[in-house]
Order: sequence, then structure tokens, then C-alpha cells
Amino acid sequence: TPPSRDVLRSIFSQLISGRFEAGSMHVALREQLILCSMATIDLCTMLSAELLPFRSMHYFSFTLHDMSRIIRGILRVVPDSIPTAAACISLWVHECQREFGDKLVGDARKMFPELMNRQSMLIFGVDLQAQRISAADA
Repeated sequence: TPPSRDVLRSIFSQLISGRFEAGSMHVALREQLILCSMATIDLCTMLSAELLPFRSMHYFSFTLHDMSRIIRGILRVVPDSIPTAAACISLWVHECQREFGDKLVGDARKMFPELMNRQSMLIFGVDLQAQRISAADA
């Protein structure tokens, strides 16, 4: 069985807190990156529920491995390169687009920005489309 949301949140938040220790990044930005990990977990769950894999679309399978690659991308960032909460969100959008969005085709690819926006509104309270935050901003 896959780990629970709470277990994943704990693992990812410990990784982010360990990587971006006090002094290397403002506490509020580190907390924003932890929110990014929660958003990733929920987005992966949402994608798995809405885009069920089938024989001809087996790549619609979203796993812990996909989530970990997004978190790994976040962990590789230089702390000075994300000075604001908007930059944190742009980084998250970029990593999700790279990992999830690039797998999608057809209608699924068209609906992905809406799923990202829905998740952003839930976790960050930010409308990506209104703010015009995209992967290109990261």
C-alpha cells in the first residue's frame, strides 16, 4: 500500500526543512516550499483519480516516484533564486509541468492547467491564471 498523505507530508517537509536550514532561506519561504510539497501530493492524487490509466494510456499512472522527482527538483534550487512566495509557486508549477504535464496528451493536456489552478487555489489561495504564473516564470 502507498504511504498516507500525512506520512508523505512528513517525509517531504523534513527533506525541505533539512535542505533549506534556518539562515539559508527566510522561514516563510521555507514554509511556502513545504506547502508546495503538500500541493504536489494532492495534485498527484487528483491526477490519479481524474486520469485513470488504461492500456493505450499507461503513462497516466502517477506514482510516488513522480512526486519525489518534483520534490527533488525543488530541493535542487539555489535558495537565493526564490526570493518571494510567487517565485516558490512558479518553481512548483515548473516542476509539476515538467513531471506531470509532459506526460499528458490530448484532452488531458488541455485540462492540466485547470487542475493546476484548482490545486493552487486550494493550497496557496493563488489563481495561477489571474496572476499569470506559469512554468515559463520559473
